[in-house]
Amino acid sequence: MYNNKLYRTAENLSEKFIVPSNVQKIAQEGYDWGRNNRNYCSSKQIELSRILAMQNMIKLSDIIDIHEYTAKNRFRIPSDPERKEAWIWKMYGGEEARRWSEYIVRVNSKKHLKV
Repeated sequence: MYNNKLYRTAENLSEKFIVPSNVQKIAQEGYDWGRNNRNYCSSKQIELSRILAMQNMIKLSDIIDIHEYTAKNRFRIPSDPERKEAWIWKMYGGEEARRWSEYIVRVNSKKHLKV
């Protein structure tokens, strides 16, 4: 994990990045499940999944949220794809989103360290 002070500055949080299409597909599956099963996920998770699935650009603050969830829950995802934890993982874009968000956070924190 990266120190939050490195990349949570006001000017960086509004910066936008392109969402990869493979991340969008997985997030769309998760979003569809989340809309039908609202009692298993929070409104924040549904909103983040909607943004990830339906928009081409996403703010850095949302990418940081994705990174924090996927880094924390990386080894907790069940092998059974029908369990609610697996669906919530899809709402965040799955393994592809974990790699993508980790890369963006790493690059952004290095860029901020040089300043």
